[in-house]
Amino acid sequence: MNIPKLELLLLFSLTKKHPPNTNVNSLTPLNEKIHLTATYRRDSNIYAPYGRIEKRTKPFKMPAFNPDRSSVCWLVSHCQTNSKREEYVQILKQYIDVEVYGKCGDKSCPHKLVIDCYSWMAERCMFYLSFENSVCKDYSTEKLYYALMTDMVPIVMGGDDYAKHLPPHSYIDVANFSSPKQLAQYLHQVGRTESSYLSYFKWKEKCEATFVPYYWFCDLCYVLHWPEAKTFIPHADISSWWFGESKCAFVD
Repeated sequence: MNIPKLELLLLFSLTKKHPPNTNVNSLTPLNEKIHLTATYRRDSNIYAPYGRIEKRTKPFKMPAFNPDRSSVCWLVSHCQTNSKREEYVQILKQYIDVEVYGKCGDKSCPHKLVIDCYSWMAERCMFYLSFENSVCKDYSTEKLYYALMTDMVPIVMGGDDYAKHLPPHSYIDVANFSSPKQLAQYLHQVGRTESSYLSYFKWKEKCEATFVPYYWFCDLCYVLHWPEAKTFIPHADISSWWFGESKCAFVD
């Protein structure tokens, strides 16, 4: 039996990496050789997000309001980052209680699975710091989606267009506050008022967050079976696309 020979398409997959964590010289030799991109960037040929928002399939039960929970939780393993999130948190801790878990904190989670740690923290904290280690276009990771999947309100710091891609009033963006002190004042205000706090969970009546780090393999399979797949034109300058167009901000 004669089996048709398939043309090989190269896949540039950096789903777990972002420009600051990629060697700047590593991609230049790949110019005009990469046919497809599969990354967290929404302008990739194949969008490979960490999570997504879907229509809710099961009834949602509003969490009980418990003002006795600690204010803020943070699970973190990278202690020195391009976003300087650790410096922001140090100032924030002067105005509100922040429980820091993981390698960079003084507390530990008793569970092995990360999602179990988030559920466990949700029993202890009202808010969660979904702070990315780099501020790059479209870059939002499991830090955000795990928080959205539990009964904590995520506080975001990153380069994603949160207002465009997340349900309204499902998160708190540090970019909307002039300082960590102002953010802390707002968190105190929301945490004291049941109606204000629970309003951040109303979106869950119609939608839900899911963790989908490998769903993009299905999209890849679909693309590779397109009749037009063999006509994909290689990226002329994959290095500029990755490093130049990711618009990563470096905090001094």
